[in-house]
Amino acid sequence: MREDFTGYTGKPLQDFMRESNRWQHVLFVAAEEEAIAQLTR
Repeated sequence: MREDFTGYTGKPLQDFMRESNRWQHVLFVAAEEEAIAQLTR
């Protein structure tokens, strides 16, 4: 998902986004370029 998530400071949501990014099931990124970089590693 490409979105500005900086306004969401709740720990459960931050944990969910971190774990989702870790396993690459869903990527939470601020820019399209960042998503492409993560997917091409």
